[in-house]
Amino acid sequence: MEEPPSAGFLHRLLMVTVLFEAATALALVVLPGAACWLAFGATSDGAGQSMARLAGVALAALAVSCWPSEGARWPQRGMLAYNALAAILLLSIGAAGQQVGWLLWPAAIVHAVLTVLLAAAMFWKTLTGR
Repeated sequence: MEEPPSAGFLHRLLMVTVLFEAATALALVVLPGAACWLAFGATSDGAGQSMARLAGVALAALAVSCWPSEGARWPQRGMLAYNALAAILLLSIGAAGQQVGWLLWPAAIVHAVLTVLLAAAMFWKTLTGR
């Protein structure tokens, strides 16, 4: 019977995976056109770049939530990171005067509200220990 990989190996593998996803997220957020061209061999328009940035935000939140550490708070932190970054991104797209669809502002507001609620719940849990 085959032995399972050691905990040290899994920890290192998870670290490499998290760092890879974080680097991909950074590329998608900062240089979405270049990332799209490198991955698909074609440039993207404004909407495609906005979607690439949103995918980058999701990957960043995935990296945060998968960071190897003790405790069960990392999924909460990952969801908080995603909602905060998504709200910032969507609000900045709308504020920049780009062409937007009718769901951009409601989505930005929902992400902002979820960010506040998640932060408040995490703060409350830290204060009360519940």
